[in-house]
Amino acid sequence: MRTSGKASKIPADAPTDRGTKQN
Repeated sequence: MRTSGKASKIPADAPTDRGTKQN
C-alpha cells in the first residue's frame, strides 16, 4: 500500500512540475 501512495505522488507531481517549468 505504501508503493501506491508514492506512485500516485510521482505522476501527480510530474505534470505539475512540467506545466510550471513550461510556463
